[in-house]
Amino acid sequence: FADNKDFIGEIDQYGFLYNNAGFNYKIGQQAPVIGGLGLLYDASGYLGNKDMGVVDGINIKGKSGVTSIDFLAAQENNSGNEDGKIYSVRASYNPTKALTLGATLAQYKEIASDTNFYAADASYVYGKATYAGSYAKSNADAENKGYALGVSYAPDAKNTVWVYNYKVEENGNIADMTTFDSGKKGFYYGVDHSFTKDTALHLFYTDRQKLSDGVKDTSFRATVSYNF
Repeated sequence: FADNKDFIGEIDQYGFLYNNAGFNYKIGQQAPVIGGLGLLYDASGYLGNKDMGVVDGINIKGKSGVTSIDFLAAQENNSGNEDGKIYSVRASYNPTKALTLGATLAQYKEIASDTNFYAADASYVYGKATYAGSYAKSNADAENKGYALGVSYAPDAKNTVWVYNYKVEENGNIADMTTFDSGKKGFYYGVDHSFTKDTALHLFYTDRQKLSDGVKDTSFRATVSYNF
């Protein structure tokens, strides 16, 4: 990691990829997503921040019969000394071509305590729209739940618009690393446009409120992604 007033640089992910018998193994530093919609944990949006979500571990994805499996065993890779351990497994299947149902079990092991999580999610494709939702809960004594509901619509292969409503309590996600905002509720709005198969523009607007004191804020972000 390199950081000064004029420049920031980091190798976010590195490791080994291995495929065998329909299962994919990813070993090394990575940015995992846990649970449907990343409600429990999602480090994919924080690449470039050395203390936001990247982990060292193994992620195994594959299919056994009609059930898709996503397993993670990892340890946080923060700059400090208190790196928690994360274990999760998600199973999902398609009762119909349009419907996906999933369930996730996870554990976050810190130095002082362990927190267990469970989550359920579903998505349904109808025409050019996809409806999705997820609910999560932990065994913490309070502020231990979260949900997200939304819809995305793709009028063609290059464009997608979407909106999500969410509420995520402080202990309803792992290490404040939900896709959404820990300790807040509100709406996410977005537009994605693909210029080519490798280059895309993402517009994102959020309107949210803190659960603790009711303070509201909004934000807007535009990013361009390039895959190579």
